[in-house]
Amino acid sequence: MPVTDEFHGHNFFKRLPNGTKAATPFLLVILALATTDIIFAIDSIPPVFGITKDPFVVWSSNAMAVLGLRPLFFLLSGLVRIFRFLQYGLALVLVLIGLKMLLEEAAHTFEFHLPEIMESPFLSLIVISSIFTFAIIFLRCFLHN
Repeated sequence: MPVTDEFHGHNFFKRLPNGTKAATPFLLVILALATTDIIFAIDSIPPVFGITKDPFVVWSSNAMAVLGLRPLFFLLSGLVRIFRFLQYGLALVLVLIGLKMLLEEAAHTFEFHLPEIMESPFLSLIVISSIFTFAIIFLRCFLHN
């Protein structure tokens, strides 16, 4: 199928002067985004099977995650514009999650036990909430000085 060189509003297809139908670059962008969503969705299924063997829970949690991903991006994008230091808080949270994953893998590979507190979802929630709260409060203090 031919593809036009320019966008035509939000149209996926454009009828050419010779009567044939051509795809627009907008269609290619949407297909690329959908393909990426599907690949990430399929990629996250095996780790969920490591937590539960119930296929309904695996597929439904994955579907909800995919449906919530795009709105969450726009929410965080808007919040980062409002709270200037939130991006540093997000970066720190991602680094801590990565470190936690590395420690858990190292513990599994080298057969040592992490303290139970490291596996606590409640502790993770407290740490993440504290980082975000500090990032927002730091902005307020920074703006008042």
